[in-house]
Amino acid sequence: MKTILAELSIAASYSTLSGAELLAKVVCQYKIDKPLSCLFWTQGVNDTYQVQCSSARYSLRVYRHARRCKDDIEFEIAALNYLRLQGAEVAYPIEKKGGWLHYRSPST
Repeated sequence: MKTILAELSIAASYSTLSGAELLAKVVCQYKIDKPLSCLFWTQGVNDTYQVQCSSARYSLRVYRHARRCKDDIEFEIAALNYLRLQGAEVAYPIEKKGGWLHYRSPST
């Protein structure tokens, strides 16, 4: 029997970010206490990662390129903040240490 090795290149239409990389490069920038882990949780219009800290658990939302524009994201942030201020129990945005709420990918 012969084995034939061939190179095959297939473009990816979807990639999942590394939780360890997000923890090291993104999560540490937010005003949360002692992040311990960042694990992929669910895929949808955006990806959600579960961030475990020493005393709390958070969700990190990663928006996919070209799925939502900046205005859509900022509207969602404003709506969540409004609902929270009205007393609704919603997941609300956590501020970054520098005061911003979100990152923008260099490719966008």
